[in-house]
Amino acid sequence: MQPMSTMRSVYTNIKAARTALKDMVRVREITSVLVRHGFGHVVKAWNMPDRSVLDDLTDGTDPDSKHLSGFERIARVLEELGPTFVKLGQILSTRSDLIPQQLCDQLKTLQDNVAPISLEQAREVVEEQLGRAIIEVFDDFSDAPLACASIAQVHTARLKTGEEVVVKIQRPGIRETIEADLHILYWIANKLEETVPEAEAFDPVAITAEFERAISRELDFKFEVNNLRKFQRNFIDWPSIYIPEVYSDYSTDKIMVMERLRGHKITEAGAYGHEMEEIGRRCVQMLFKMVFDDGFFHGDLHPGNLWVLDDGRIGVIDFGLVGRLNQTNKDAIADLFLSIATKNNAGVARALYDVSIKRGATDYSAFEQDVDDLMSLYFENTSLAEVDFGAYLREIIEGAIRHNLRVPADFTMFFKSVMTVEGIGKIVSPNLDLVGECRPYVERLVAG
Repeated sequence: MQPMSTMRSVYTNIKAARTALKDMVRVREITSVLVRHGFGHVVKAWNMPDRSVLDDLTDGTDPDSKHLSGFERIARVLEELGPTFVKLGQILSTRSDLIPQQLCDQLKTLQDNVAPISLEQAREVVEEQLGRAIIEVFDDFSDAPLACASIAQVHTARLKTGEEVVVKIQRPGIRETIEADLHILYWIANKLEETVPEAEAFDPVAITAEFERAISRELDFKFEVNNLRKFQRNFIDWPSIYIPEVYSDYSTDKIMVMERLRGHKITEAGAYGHEMEEIGRRCVQMLFKMVFDDGFFHGDLHPGNLWVLDDGRIGVIDFGLVGRLNQTNKDAIADLFLSIATKNNAGVARALYDVSIKRGATDYSAFEQDVDDLMSLYFENTSLAEVDFGAYLREIIEGAIRHNLRVPADFTMFFKSVMTVEGIGKIVSPNLDLVGECRPYVERLVAG
C-alpha cells in the first residue's frame, strides 16, 4: 500500500505543478496584453513576485492604443485574450447596473473572432457524443458550419427520418480552457479590489462569480434543451409564436440537435411581404407574457434570434440565456411599469428603490428628485408611443448607481430585453406603443 500511496502523492504533486506552470504562462500572457494596451500601472500595483512578469512592463504601450479611450482599450484587451474574456465582455455588455454605460457600449462591439474547428473535429465530437457513426443518424451533414462562435459552432444536417436540423457542437477543449481562465479571473478580480480603489464599486469578485454561473450553464447544452422545452409549454396556446423542436435523443451536454427554421430575420422580413405592424406588436406581447405571466423570459432577444417564418409566425431560437422572476419580483416590475404608464413619478422612484440592492447610504429625496427630472425629460408633453423607452431605462439605471443602488441581475436582463425588443419594434413598426402594449399585463397582475 505504501508504494501506491507514494505514487499517488507524486502524481498529484506533478499534476499540481503542471497546472501552476500553465497558470503562470497564462498570467504572463494576460499581463503582457494589459501592458500593451496601456494598463501597465495596474499590473505594477499587483506587486507580483515573478520578476519576469514585471519585466514585461518595460515593453511599453502599443502606439495604436494610445489614442483610444480607456473603455475602448478594455474591449481590445478582452478581444485579444480569447473566448473566455470575449464571453465575459459580451455578458457584461448587458449589465449597465454593474459597469458604466459607455463601457457597455464598447463591449457590445466584441465579436467571436475564432476560426472554425475542422469538419473532422466536428464529426468526431458528434460521433463521440452519440456513440455511433454520423451516417447512422444523419442522411446529410454540412461540410462548412452555418455559424461559428467561441463556445460552439452550428452545422446544418438532415436526420435519417427526413427532418432538417441544425447541430450545435461544443468546441473541443473549450470547457477546460474556460475553467483554467476562470481560476485566473478570480485572482485578477481579487487583485483589482486590493489595488484599484475605483474597482470596489463594481465588485469584480461578485462579477466573476456571476460570470462563472452563467458560463457553466452555457457549457452544458442540457440547460438550453430544458429552457427550450419550457418555452414550448409556455407558448403552446400561442399559434403566432413558434418554438422549434429539439431532438433530445440526439442531444447531450456537448451537442444539441434542433429543428431548422425557414424564414427571415425579423428586421428583414418586411421586404418579403409580411405584415410588420402586427408582427412588431406580437413580438412585444410575447416578451410581456414571458415576464408577467410566466416569470421566465428569453435573455437575448436580438434580431438574429427572432425570425419571421414563411407562414408569418415568429420563430424564436437560442435559449442559452434566460431570466427568471418570482412573484415578488413580477409584482415589483408591474408596480414600476404601472407608475411609468400613469406618469406617477413618486411611484417610479419608490418601486425602483424598493427592488434595488443598497450598497451604501442613499439620499432618498435626491434620488426621487433625479427620477422626477428624468420623468419630466422623457414623458412630459410626449405621447407614450413617442418615448425612447430604452434610453429612459438606461438613464434611470445609471441614476440608481449614482445613488448607491444596484438593480438585481434579472431586472437588468429584463430591461435589456425591453430595450432590444423596443429597438426592433421601432424598426418594423414605427408607431409601436411599448408602454401601451405592456399595460394590460401590468393591470391584470396588479388587480390579481
